[in-house]
Amino acid sequence: MNKRQVKESSGLELTADETTFWTHADSGNPPQLYQINAAGKLLNAVDIMRAANLDWEDLTKDDAGYLYIWAASHILPAVDLSFRNHLIYPGI
Repeated sequence: MNKRQVKESSGLELTADETTFWTHADSGNPPQLYQINAAGKLLNAVDIMRAANLDWEDLTKDDAGYLYIWAASHILPAVDLSFRNHLIYPGI
């Protein structure tokens, strides 16, 4: 993966069709998800609206295909923890 395109990739999850992957950069980078192939080639970048990348650490998906971004916020204790995990709807 080109480190200039995705700085400090921190989470990885299969896409719903299980042919590519979603990843994201760690804290301080744009609030985006990056779609990559198995070779690490960047295919797409998706902005996560109304979100801030504050210590994003991991991704997971549920059985319905919803993606979740886990924001640890352990380095930012003053952050409102009610918004620390972001739900991303399927089909992005």
